[in-house]
Amino acid sequence: SYAVIDFDASTKKVSYIEEKPEEARTNYVATGLYVYDEKVVEYAKTLKPSARGELEITDLNQIYLDHKQLYTTTLPEGFAWFSPRTVDDLFHAGEFVRVVQQSTGTKIASIEEIAYRKGWIGRAQLLSLASKIQKTEYGKYLEGIALSTDELK
Repeated sequence: SYAVIDFDASTKKVSYIEEKPEEARTNYVATGLYVYDEKVVEYAKTLKPSARGELEITDLNQIYLDHKQLYTTTLPEGFAWFSPRTVDDLFHAGEFVRVVQQSTGTKIASIEEIAYRKGWIGRAQLLSLASKIQKTEYGKYLEGIALSTDELK
């Protein structure tokens, strides 16, 4: 249920992309996380509906591939990717987040925590953000991070 991609063995760049093939020729898929440049609107205007009657994102990616402008990255071992298309998919993704957060004591994708740990904001800024939501579990979590770590540069 994903677009399948393949890589050129010598360059390690994408050489092939196909939307939801009957049989996948590799185990690599396009996850659905895309970042496009300013040419995307121009390219998108040239798309025609597929046999399913839809404009396919894979067709857009094929244009970038044809212009040698498609760049990818592979997700590291142990990385989890969810693409919730059904209620069950959404439930499984939520359950994964709940289990990881509960077992590690770490919040997944905490923007404020990431900014602090990367040194983009300081302790005072993190504490200020936490104080705005200080009565919530998340506010207490952010405050705990700020008070339990050395000031990051």
